[in-house]
Parts: sequence; structure tokens; C-alpha cells
Amino acid sequence: MADILLYNQGSSPFATLCRLVLAEKNLTFRKRDVSYYNWNQEHLEPFYAHVNPKMQIPAMTVTSESGDKTTLTDSRDILEYLENDLGSGRSLVDPKKKRETWAFVDSFYALKFMPLFMHNFRENQPAVLMMVKDGQEKTWAKLELLSKQYPELEQTYLDKREAMKKYTADFIDSADQVPENRKKAEDLLDEAEALLAGQPEGNQNRWLFGEYSVADCCMTQLVAMLRLLDIMSFDGRPNLKQVGGGLGPRLGFGNPVRLGVPSKPPSPSRPCLTRPPSFSFSPSFGRPRRRDQATRRQA
Repeated sequence: MADILLYNQGSSPFATLCRLVLAEKNLTFRKRDVSYYNWNQEHLEPFYAHVNPKMQIPAMTVTSESGDKTTLTDSRDILEYLENDLGSGRSLVDPKKKRETWAFVDSFYALKFMPLFMHNFRENQPAVLMMVKDGQEKTWAKLELLSKQYPELEQTYLDKREAMKKYTADFIDSADQVPENRKKAEDLLDEAEALLAGQPEGNQNRWLFGEYSVADCCMTQLVAMLRLLDIMSFDGRPNLKQVGGGLGPRLGFGNPVRLGVPSKPPSPSRPCLTRPPSFSFSPSFGRPRRRDQATRRQA
């Protein structure tokens, strides 16, 4: 059996998507949490820069029984590898709906969420946007320092610094990409709503293409990300409103897990072993609850 190691960050939406696909495929995997926050930034450390020169989350390594290792540094590539190349786990693509399923996945990945997130801060919480920009600029300086400390990774760190500068210019300093990506989000939600509405009435599992697929994993994450900051309305989309409510938990796996809730970090030298859980969506994706809220809901 291949050894799967997912480099994860608990609230990363694309790492969450990979965890969901691994769970739905009923695959056992190891998980190494990598801190992405300004006060730690473990993803910038040399060990991870060697794994993923882009220093983004997630990444995944797959080591075969013969010792051959495959490294994947993009979540879209991870999904395709798990479905088409790994050779184990249950299929999440109906062969008869292969083209439509992967087309939906590609539409999901064509949508850039960051312009929408940052514009929400720009309109509603400008101080947060400035805090994000300040953190970016501090990271540029840190990357410059790391490039000098680790000569073998000098160009890798300088490339990352330039990528972060472009990120700041495109998403924080500018709102130019907001209209295009808002339209993509609306179009994708409308497509998902139409596909769900077209499924047979009375079918308990009303998924996009009949059977649960990798496209439904992307749809679930799409809804979670757009609900995160209430940046998109689900009015007039009754089927999508049920996502996170009437659809879970999924059957067939162990205890429920929730999207976007960071797990306790394992020891860096001892990644935790994760067996495939069942899935239920948390409407509070990415939002910490106050203790009194949690207590009231349990009462």
C-alpha cells in the first residue's frame, strides 16, 4: 500500500478539499500540519521549501511500496492523481460523466477567490486589509533574509518574494479582478443549482452528476468558501442552500469531521495518521465560536 503524506493547514480551503477527497475515497493517509500564519510561517522553512518550492498549502507526497516517491504541489493535481493515478480507493468519477465532472472541477479552479475575499475586507473591514498588507510586506523582508541564510534556496525564496508582491498588487492594492471573478462565482453557483435541480425527485443523494463525485467535493468547498465571509447570496438557489444542512453526514466512514476546523498540530517528527472519516459540513467554516455560543447550542 502506498504511503500518502498530506502537508496540511487546518483552515486552508484547498487542503480541506484534499482531505475531503481522501476521506471520500476511503484512503488512509498521514497528515503533517504546516503553520501558515505570520507569527510562525512554518511553510517558509527550508524543509518545506524543498517539498514545495511555491511554499503553498497543500502539498502531498506518495511513496510506493518499492520506494518511488511522487510529489504534488497543487491541489488540482492532487485530486487528479488520487482519482486517475494512485490505483486505490473508490472512484469519485462516473466513467459515463467523466468529461462533465472534470469540467466542473476546472470551472471551480478557474475561479479566483482571493479578489472576492480581499474586496470584502476592502468594503467592510479596511483595517483588516491593511493588516494583511502589512503582514505581506513583513514576509517580503523575511524571504530576503532567508535567501541569504540558505544559498541553495536563494532563487526559490526570491521567486516566492516576487510572487507575494504580485499577489499584493493584484488582490490587495487593486479591485480590478473582482467583477470577473464575481461573475464566475455566480455562473458556477447557477450551474450547480441547475444540476442539482435536474436530479430525480425523491432521490436522497441529489448530487451534481447522479452519483457522489469529485465535483461534489468541489461544490461543497465552493459553498463553504463563499459562505465564509457572506460574500455571495444563496437566495433563489434552494438546492445549494441545503449544502451543509440537509446533505450530511456522508455514510460509510467513521466519526464526523468538520470543514476548516484546525486539528491539534502533531509533532513535526511524527505526522498524525488519519483514517477516512465521515463528512459533515460546518456552517461556521473558519469562524471560531465563543464559548457561550457553543454552550447554548449544546444545551
